[in-house]
Amino acid sequence: MKKQSIFVHIPKCAGVSLWKSFSSRNIEYFGHGGLHFRKPFSCHDSYKNYFSFSFVRNPWDRLVSTFFFLKSGGHHKNDMSAYSKYMKTHSESFKEFIIEKFNNEAINQVIHLKPQHHWICQNDQVCVDFLGKTESLQNNVNELCSALNIESIELRHLNQSTHKHYAEYYDNETREIVAEKYARDIEYFGYKFGE
Repeated sequence: MKKQSIFVHIPKCAGVSLWKSFSSRNIEYFGHGGLHFRKPFSCHDSYKNYFSFSFVRNPWDRLVSTFFFLKSGGHHKNDMSAYSKYMKTHSESFKEFIIEKFNNEAINQVIHLKPQHHWICQNDQVCVDFLGKTESLQNNVNELCSALNIESIELRHLNQSTHKHYAEYYDNETREIVAEKYARDIEYFGYKFGE
């Protein structure tokens, strides 16, 4: 028997690919494009009858992907506005963005920059039943399909930004800035730079 399920979409964590693949499977959508726009999922009892799932991504990789996604125009005018205000520099380099504009205001105002724990953690507790990682995406999708009692899904990679491997964009200074800003994500989800 299929379970009632909720997909919690964290921006820039393969959410478009996941949602397009799972949307025909009668799964509720809890994300920045759904009814709960910009609101995090919670450990509230109202969701106890649902099987909730989400995916996370290496924070250094996610930030590079976000930068190039917004630089290319994103999906709509809010994305373009966010890029112009918080990411654009005179040379439009990733390093300058990190040093000059990657601050608490930008993190709080740009949905794609919010830490991943913002979406799925409450009181230092992960609130979803299944947490996958984009680094092992298809294997985790297979596990998820089994948990949901649905046929396996071959995931299509959609909404992909174009750039080199994320590690090539960092030096020691920028790597440490990101490590500080996303310290809780790194700790909660077990990430290291370069993995």
